[in-house]
Amino acid sequence: MNSKTKYTYMYLDEVKAEFGDHPQVYHEFLHIMRTFKSQEIDIPEVIFRVTQLFHSNQSLVLGFNTFLPDGFQIVIPNQDTGSFYYRTAGQPLVLIPTTNTRTHKQEHDSRQQQEQQEQQNNSYTYIADIKRTFANDPDTYERFWGVLDSYRRKQRGVQQVLEEVFVLFAGHPVLLRDFAYFFLSDVQ
Repeated sequence: MNSKTKYTYMYLDEVKAEFGDHPQVYHEFLHIMRTFKSQEIDIPEVIFRVTQLFHSNQSLVLGFNTFLPDGFQIVIPNQDTGSFYYRTAGQPLVLIPTTNTRTHKQEHDSRQQQEQQEQQNNSYTYIADIKRTFANDPDTYERFWGVLDSYRRKQRGVQQVLEEVFVLFAGHPVLLRDFAYFFLSDVQ
């Protein structure tokens, strides 16, 4: 038995051991290999499928290089990013979209949603503070909403809104500061 065949069997044993609790992963790998061997899928497709399947185990992804024809290689240029690339002889690296890459996007989207939710919660808290501050002066509270409504209907500009709210909230520096923060960040 030559060394490449020996390494191939060692790799298959490693895959089987790694996914002993999840035999469907091992069987999926064997299916991918059969479709590749029968030329139903090409080299970039087999690379994509294997990196998708083993994305959480870099050594298995890199170990798959033993199955690739000469000139093809899976690489991880920066271990921190967890991104996989493949190269062919004389060609630049090609990024392989992986579940790991999608996870980073999903994390970014999730973080953005959390920030928006937090800002919305802060806005609700701010409105509640205004209502509580002017609980004994409902007229000021109503005028505040009238100013905002006239801005929304484009009857007042930013400068007019700021001037009127500064007059309404005179003596309440925290409300003024927070209004400037919420209003101006929304205007930009």
